Amino acid sequence: MLNLEVDDEVVDDFKEYKFHKASTGHIVFGLNDDRTMYKTIEKRLDEASWEELIENLPEDHARIIVKHVEFLNDSGSKRSKTVVIKWLPDGVRPTEKMIFGSSIQNFLRLFDGTSKAIHAVKRDEAAMPELITHCQYLFKT
Repeated sequence: MLNLEVDDEVVDDFKEYKFHKASTGHIVFGLNDDRTMYKTIEKRLDEASWEELIENLPEDHARIIVKHVEFLNDSGSKRSKTVVIKWLPDGVRPTEKMIFGSSIQNFLRLFDGTSKAIHAVKRDEAAMPELITHCQYLFKT
């Protein structure tokens, strides 16, 4: 398992996001240009359009997105979970896929309190209705 460096800003950004609990915000992480370190690509704590984010995800680079997802469980109670979306579309170069795949678990260990990770290779797999369906399945009560 590859253990890449992590920019100091990454953990600070995650802690701020987790504390803020912004259901409309998100954080996007990715590899730096040299593919030697994870860095924060975008942090939004305000009213951010999820659809716009998904539409603007690159087809040629992997990303890790952290998002609070609100949903109703089987009994109709409102729940909120922090999920991780691993964006790995088919257009990512094999070298980046290997680096991403062999380092992602170590990277995700930095994020206390995140729930399950969801793998997405197509935009519709990261759409909000799909995330809610995943959460309802994964967090049955």
